[in-house]
Amino acid sequence: MKHQLGSTALDPLISRYLAHRRALGRQYSEQERTLHLMRDFIVRAGESDPNNTLFESRCKTFNSLTSNVRRAREVAVRNFCLYRQSTEPRCFVPGINRFARPQPHAAPIILTPAQVGRVLELADTRQAAATSPLRALNKMNEGAVNPR
Repeated sequence: MKHQLGSTALDPLISRYLAHRRALGRQYSEQERTLHLMRDFIVRAGESDPNNTLFESRCKTFNSLTSNVRRAREVAVRNFCLYRQSTEPRCFVPGINRFARPQPHAAPIILTPAQVGRVLELADTRQAAATSPLRALNKMNEGAVNPR
């Protein structure tokens, strides 16, 4: 991952943490992104180490996300801090009691065949655009009508 900001003392710690977790068989790409964004936030704030005020400020920047996504990011930072605490006992570790509360995921909506047909009819009436999510539906619909 490229950094726009200079190197900090947190970089080797983050690298070691990610290498440790990846050795357990996980990719950790989302956690890597979260940790690097946290690190950049700390640097922009003129600090060199996370603390409660910075953590709370950082958490406020993703208030528009779902509580489950917010919690996953908060837990990623906490797990990193706990890992760091094993070698630096006095370092900051965010309290889990202040994290976003997990919420049940939205229940799936099961469509009837008639509803699927209606969705496909509506998709056919839309103008195709390169960024349209309906583009794939239009192609699927054409393939079903005109198999190659």
